[in-house]
Amino acid sequence: MINFYVGGFTRCVLFVAVSLAFICLPSSGAGIVQRGWPVVTFPKDTTTYSIGDQITVNGMPLKIEGFLARSSPHVMAKWFRGRLGEPMVETKLENALILGKAQEGYFITIRMVPAGVGTNGTLTVSNLKAAYDSRDVTKTALSRLLDRLPAGSKIGTVMMSADGGKLSKYYALSNNHGEEVNRNHILDLMRDEGMSLQFQAATEEERLASRTLKILKNGKTLFFRGKKKEAVAVIGRTSEGPTIVQVNVISEEEIKK
Repeated sequence: MINFYVGGFTRCVLFVAVSLAFICLPSSGAGIVQRGWPVVTFPKDTTTYSIGDQITVNGMPLKIEGFLARSSPHVMAKWFRGRLGEPMVETKLENALILGKAQEGYFITIRMVPAGVGTNGTLTVSNLKAAYDSRDVTKTALSRLLDRLPAGSKIGTVMMSADGGKLSKYYALSNNHGEEVNRNHILDLMRDEGMSLQFQAATEEERLASRTLKILKNGKTLFFRGKKKEAVAVIGRTSEGPTIVQVNVISEEEIKK
């Protein structure tokens, strides 16, 4: 499950994967045939672990798998090229080698960084066709959320995940309104979702979307609780000026297959 504070590594993985996937999102879903989620094999000496099997980011369904390999990123890239074939997108981001491959309505993103003499990596599969087919639903849901937020708000990320019988929804937004205006809107929004404010605390300076974007020390953290659900909201102005709001709602409602 994606918890409230999304770590820098996971955030980078999601950003790269979703960015590459949306570039390849078709203008029409017609003619795309899918045969189930692609399965990518690894060398025998590779250790793999699941990061998320049911994740949706901005309407894009994802499956993310982490891996540790004894071989270098260069050797691993050669392995993946041989298994996935051409054409393949290849780029470097700082010390990370990133491979991308479109396949039958999906997009496979492999991010690898050196780990000693080996490789630390993630494999993300994005469901392009599902994102295209649900684009109107995604747009409607986003519009409904924006209608409940202060005027002029911009939503940067909406992430949903399911794990262990729990559902998690995270979203981050920004606007030019003061903290109190945002607080009142979040209070109303949480009340509509059946939750009440339990307590509020001052927020120490926290890093957000980048190394330079920070909440100032006058930020607020709000804790909410309702029947089989709870939420945390962090509100604060950044050094760049706008107010940033991050909200995470976790519920124990039954997951619909």
